[in-house]
Amino acid sequence: MLLQATERVTFSPGAAPRLGLRLRRMSVLLPAFGFLILAVWTPADDGFTICPFARATGHACPGCGMTRAVSAVLHGRFADAWTYHPLVGPFLVELVVAWAWWAGVRAGRLRPPSVRLVNWVLAVNAVVFLAVWVWRWNAGTLPPV
Repeated sequence: MLLQATERVTFSPGAAPRLGLRLRRMSVLLPAFGFLILAVWTPADDGFTICPFARATGHACPGCGMTRAVSAVLHGRFADAWTYHPLVGPFLVELVVAWAWWAGVRAGRLRPPSVRLVNWVLAVNAVVFLAVWVWRWNAGTLPPV
């Protein structure tokens, strides 16, 4: 069943008590744990890749390099981050805004985003990531896989 453009995304403050305290804590701690891992560990350029596109084609996908870029930002190496993926800045801003909005919805302070808004943001991101990927492919600046 498809959602209508006037409907809201399904999570709501009323659903929070049913999820359980452990899951609610994990939803806060898991992203922080991920950033902590990337702050301590530096992904290798020549290491094993889990990207299905890269493994199947031998070429970087539109998102390849983002994990290394986020790790570089967390280590204060901003020039390296730009080299790994030029969209790392906007990606991190969107990630923080989305997480804060989600936390606000869970706390009952914000309304869930409309399906139309979520779809628009996803579509714009897809177009931008594909455009940057084509530009990097033509420039020969895709990261190694």
